[in-house]
Amino acid sequence: MNQPLFQPGDLVKHPLKPEWGEGEVRQASLTKYNGKDGQRLVIVFKNHGKVTINTAVIKLTAKEKASDDMNAANSTDWLSQLEAQQGIKKNDLTGLPESLTDPFTDILTRVERTLADYRYTSDNPRSLLEWAMRQTDMNDPLTEYTRHDLEQAFGHYTYLRYKHLLELVRTVKKSNKRPMLDALASKQLPNGAANDLKKAISA
Repeated sequence: MNQPLFQPGDLVKHPLKPEWGEGEVRQASLTKYNGKDGQRLVIVFKNHGKVTINTAVIKLTAKEKASDDMNAANSTDWLSQLEAQQGIKKNDLTGLPESLTDPFTDILTRVERTLADYRYTSDNPRSLLEWAMRQTDMNDPLTEYTRHDLEQAFGHYTYLRYKHLLELVRTVKKSNKRPMLDALASKQLPNGAANDLKKAISA
């Protein structure tokens, strides 16, 4: 492997996505890609949310480990502050599911899954609770969170989800597959997904 092994707690930067800011490794496992050794990392980036990256494909820039010392701990204050602001305690409510972000899944499939994720809405208490159950793997998230906590977290989640959709759409447009996006936009999509898709296509 041409770069060091990363562990949960390590801080990294994506060399091609500096706008994502710092990311903290949450999960790490060994893997291979086209015969190359690498790691499959689940990372939460400050300005982008949760993504899965294979280091055999993308060489990340390593920073100091988040738990090494007080200075390193201070450098990750953004994460604890964000989680505190969004009512996050033990679980990552605002991270996008791997099914939406996995780079090894066909990009149009990721677009479709992201649009399908719009079925969750904070306007419907049951829908909001189902979203929180999905995010936390808890049977009853209201034992840990108030409804206000969930609404705040969902607001940030939808912001990250739209940014993710926008990036996917830009990539699809660059590959000259815009007609496929237009076909998706003409379908019946849940809770404003069609509007967000059209906005992303026009951006």
